[in-house]
Amino acid sequence: MARPTKKGITYFPLDVDFFSDIKVRKIIRANGADSVSILISLLCSIYREGYYIEWDNDTAFLISDEIGVSEGSVTETVRKATQIGFFNKELFDRYSILTSKGIQERYKTITYQRKNNDIKKEFNLLVENTPIDEPSGNETNPQVSFSHEKHIHGSDNHAEGTQSKVNKSKVNKSKKNSRKSKTYDELSEHYQLADYLFKKILVNNPEAKQPNLQKWADDIRLAIERDKRSPEKLKNMIDWCQSHNFWSGVILSTAKLREKYDQMAAQANSQVQKPVTRQEKLPDWVDNPIPEEKLSAEKQAEIDRQMEEFLSRRGGE
Repeated sequence: MARPTKKGITYFPLDVDFFSDIKVRKIIRANGADSVSILISLLCSIYREGYYIEWDNDTAFLISDEIGVSEGSVTETVRKATQIGFFNKELFDRYSILTSKGIQERYKTITYQRKNNDIKKEFNLLVENTPIDEPSGNETNPQVSFSHEKHIHGSDNHAEGTQSKVNKSKVNKSKKNSRKSKTYDELSEHYQLADYLFKKILVNNPEAKQPNLQKWADDIRLAIERDKRSPEKLKNMIDWCQSHNFWSGVILSTAKLREKYDQMAAQANSQVQKPVTRQEKLPDWVDNPIPEEKLSAEKQAEIDRQMEEFLSRRGGE
């Protein structure tokens, strides 16, 4: 069974400065921030199909449903995008399609290895006799425009570029693995701390398998040199975690000791008992005061009379 012909492309480059593109800024100014999501969704749909999509009510619905905006917002964004040249207005008016010269150039560049990557004659916006089917390799710093109106070259825009990166990564990894590993003396503090952790693990699980203590010692070195943990703090943390119900089952290597150190330190510090301060017991009436008794009119009049007599006596003395 023949392999089905691939229609579109699986990725497209996006300029990190797309907000600086004058066309994008005009669209945002006219239609709001949602227009950026609409434009990106439209570009994804175009490249998924190849180098253009047909514009109709169904397309407006699909885009609006995909990103959660109204169909009216999608329609207005497309209208503004074609008006200012983000998409080609002539092809939009004549054939109701969304495309641009930049989109077609990018499609041709990325798919240059395909046997059939031709663009329909009536839709073709590319300059004739321009060799764009294959990257020239002369531009070392290609410019990619969000408006898709700048021509691009370079191996990063097609499958071979991706494959070369993978191969380069494998070579670097191979070189890294071929380096001679560091050997630690059994009397060194790195090896001693690694062995100390393993002995603590054996206390909790006598059937624990013998690890590569040289590798464990290297993790200890990294903890001291890169993580800035002193040997004393590492030893204290080993003691703490291996006596902890939960962490003793987690920290089963020096690599895990490095990875979880900060988390364990925070928990260990939070468990430090705070000094108990003496609290004096307050009488009950502080929280439950006795309500003030309300005097009757007769009682108040009697108190006023007695006060007047008292004051008159003091005045006569």
